[in-house]
Amino acid sequence: MSTRTDRTVVDPALAAALAGEVPLRLGDVLRLAAASLRGAKRWILLGMLVWLSVALFATLLGLLLGLSEVVAGSLSVIATAPLTLGLTMFAVRRVAGVGSDLGTLLAYRPAIGHAVVVLLLASVVFSATEALLGSTWSLPVMLVYGLLTGQALFLIADRGVDAFTALGWSLRATLPVLPTLLLLQLVLAGIVFLATLALGIGLIWALPFVVLAMGAVSLRLFGTSALTLPESA
Repeated sequence: MSTRTDRTVVDPALAAALAGEVPLRLGDVLRLAAASLRGAKRWILLGMLVWLSVALFATLLGLLLGLSEVVAGSLSVIATAPLTLGLTMFAVRRVAGVGSDLGTLLAYRPAIGHAVVVLLLASVVFSATEALLGSTWSLPVMLVYGLLTGQALFLIADRGVDAFTALGWSLRATLPVLPTLLLLQLVLAGIVFLATLALGIGLIWALPFVVLAMGAVSLRLFGTSALTLPESA
């Protein structure tokens, strides 16, 4: 994978994002997610169900083999990395209105190794933060960390860069719009909370909406190599 940052010369959308010149509007993100929800729900829910099954199996296998909880958790992260990457790119491509079939998603397989690095690093940061600050105080720290580095998986797959370049680019692009990202998380948390009130039935819509909303964030910030970013409505 390329690690060259001078590619921004021929990638104006990326250059604008890294320069903090791309406004992120909450309304745009929510509208894109809502418009993409039809037909995407079952695939996202299926992906999440498979992800959960693989995560539980890998964790239990690690514990049965006598591995420590940390190592067993790392095994789970590695096992689910292809699915995490697949859900990320499915959401972006669905919001962008381009092909999101299985064959298309399999084309991102070369990015899995770098995705594992990003996800394991997040796991290490979470464990260290929890050990230092405790469970309660570590949550806001990890929320901010997750938002600032949350575009790394997309950048690895879509722009073909290595894990650490993607993390740096994600930080540069999301820091200027961090208040909007925090507001988005509050809105999404509210939607999920309301969805749980009707015996959890609303989660059938709420969870896919959350995944698509995060895909919309990536699209609005960076565009995608598969499609030129449309103008805001």
